[in-house]
Amino acid sequence: MCEDRGITHPALGVVGDEFTFINQDKKYELRKDHTRSLNPMEVIFPISATLELNSQMASAFRISLQKKLWSFLISDGEAEEFLIKNVKEFTNNVNDSELTAFFLNPYINTGLMIGECINLDMSLINGRVKLTEKSGCYKDRYSTISYCNWVLSFFDQELLKETEDNSMSDLEFLSSITKVW
Repeated sequence: MCEDRGITHPALGVVGDEFTFINQDKKYELRKDHTRSLNPMEVIFPISATLELNSQMASAFRISLQKKLWSFLISDGEAEEFLIKNVKEFTNNVNDSELTAFFLNPYINTGLMIGECINLDMSLINGRVKLTEKSGCYKDRYSTISYCNWVLSFFDQELLKETEDNSMSDLEFLSSITKVW
């Protein structure tokens, strides 16, 4: 329950067996140990990272970037000018530091994510890509977006298969792999 907003959020759980990035024993363990409700919304996509899977994710993300499938926000240096010109609430409250931080945060985090990507070192181990952080750097934002890219690629492939078969609509497919409440 979010007391500030007076909202009770539904319980979240691990997606069904159709999504196979981890073995079934691990998925069962996650469901048992981390689900505190009888009927959770199955929306969590656990990924058990291995060198092979991380290599595939890094390659898939690189391909997505090369195909320009991702659009990123403008730099945080340009964001304030953009917000002043385009967002009335920002312009009217430019002296409110909390609101300014709220609006600038996505742009700053985008810049930090790009910086993380730039500061990764790539090496090949047995023909697989391994990305490591340079000293004092992190790759949390990179990992998040590359995992997201991987999950979206999975859905795209499944939706393309279904579209070719014309046996199931997009909504039916998404409903089949997640519980919709």
